[in-house]
Amino acid sequence: MSNFIGIDSRKFLRKGITNDFLGMIAIGIEVKSYDYFKDKYISVISDLLRKRGIKPDRSVYKSYDLHRLGITHDFYKEFYNSILDHIESLYVFYSYFTYTPLTSRVRIFPFTSNKEISFIDFIGNHLDSPFPHVCLWQLHTMGHLKGNAFLDGFNGKVTNAWKAIEDLTSFFILPNGDKSNALIASSDILMNYFDIQLFDNGGKLTPTDIKDVFPELDKANKLKTMFISNACLYHIIPLSEALNIPTHQKIPHPIFFIFKEKNSGINERTIEHSPLFRKIIDLSFKNNGCFKFFDADFDYNVISEKDYFIHFGDEGKKTSENLKNLGYSLKPLNFAELEKL
Repeated sequence: MSNFIGIDSRKFLRKGITNDFLGMIAIGIEVKSYDYFKDKYISVISDLLRKRGIKPDRSVYKSYDLHRLGITHDFYKEFYNSILDHIESLYVFYSYFTYTPLTSRVRIFPFTSNKEISFIDFIGNHLDSPFPHVCLWQLHTMGHLKGNAFLDGFNGKVTNAWKAIEDLTSFFILPNGDKSNALIASSDILMNYFDIQLFDNGGKLTPTDIKDVFPELDKANKLKTMFISNACLYHIIPLSEALNIPTHQKIPHPIFFIFKEKNSGINERTIEHSPLFRKIIDLSFKNNGCFKFFDADFDYNVISEKDYFIHFGDEGKKTSENLKNLGYSLKPLNFAELEKL
């Protein structure tokens, strides 16, 4: 039976008196059954919110959503303790780079330039967003990829790591995955737990200190730490300024495209905080799909007959009609029709 793993990532920053420490962290949660874990995720989130007098209004919460609700660290501790029995393995990926006599700067774009940048600039500008694919490459290289993988959406330039995994058929890249996928959302929540708990423990990014954050999983031999260091630079540097990672090839369907009316005076944040937007989150979650704001310059690459085009004004309605006239087989919907799905 194939397993399922969801991966999300973020920068790891520690402020210092003279210097700051910057690295990357990611968490991969592996389970035997995604549908089973979805049910447990909904139950745990719902119970923990209701315990605090909050009525859940959507299927998926990422740490940012919980922060807006005033959630504190005790919530994340309880979340971790509530789902650890349902986890097959938990992977903690971490990355930072050290100056050596041979490596003091990073050479990027070797196919098209001789540009060199500092490790800090490399992390901030070239490793932050595409880090999920680096983690998947590490899993694949180490022989730990046992089934299907879900990666939170990212952008970046082609790397040797990407070239090593791009032909795999077992992974998906989800725009807004931490708002539509139970494993990615849980990874996002546990990264928040990990970051705060590691700080409270006075720990650093070392295997020993990471194990101290997840002692129960470590004792059960379910915790794996994976260090992405100087030795990996050849594989993870961007090869060319002209080669973007074709993430659209890996997006799962259905996609719920949301059209922004240019002249409506309504921006993305207003839409994302609207009551009907929660319905889009629920539909994406229920159908194992994802959602994204429609990009006319890009999304012609990914439209399929399984997808929905959601609009709330005349411009969006006209655009959906034009797309249909051009032969794109998507399903147009206005926001009010979402309630019927």
